[in-house]
Amino acid sequence: MKTNKWVIILSVLFTQSCSFIHFMGTKGVADKSETDVNDYLKDNGFLFYDFSFLLPKENIDSLSFINHTLDLWKYEKEVKQSTIQIRVYDSIGRLINGYAQCYGEMNKVNILSEEKFKYFKQFPNNYSLIFFNELNIWGIPVSQQSLIKEQSSRKRYTFVIYYNIWSNYYSKVMFRNLRKYLNKYGMRGNSLIIFINTDNTTLN
Repeated sequence: MKTNKWVIILSVLFTQSCSFIHFMGTKGVADKSETDVNDYLKDNGFLFYDFSFLLPKENIDSLSFINHTLDLWKYEKEVKQSTIQIRVYDSIGRLINGYAQCYGEMNKVNILSEEKFKYFKQFPNNYSLIFFNELNIWGIPVSQQSLIKEQSSRKRYTFVIYYNIWSNYYSKVMFRNLRKYLNKYGMRGNSLIIFINTDNTTLN
């Protein structure tokens, strides 16, 4: 009887909690170097980016601050944010759409399935986010921040992708859907692409 009880509990956790990210397809959690990240992106053909950074370990909690948080439901519940996200900003730095892994399987709720993006009313996105505020938590020099701001202002869209290697399947799905979007709608030249690796953070 006890065995059946635990089977039911674990089944619920695995199907409903974003803490169990595609359990059978995940890798071991471990810190990554810039070389590790560059090799991962190259080996998987994810080279369609302008900038790639590692989120500093000490800044992971910043994703849960109101001026950086994407998921307002988690913010209101004081639950830490997912470290697998897509944020889409316009040329003046306003968030126009976003996706977090906890919103559901991206192949089923794909914001990138339409040229001007698909919107899901159930997504608790924080549309008050400003792209320029986000630069402050990446641990990059002010001079580089200024360069990125200037380049972003000249693009139709800026995509910020938070991902990690350990999640394996879920991060790869985001990259593949972004690549498909850029190719299908010829948007690479009109987009600034920034990858932020979160493997070195303590939140998974």
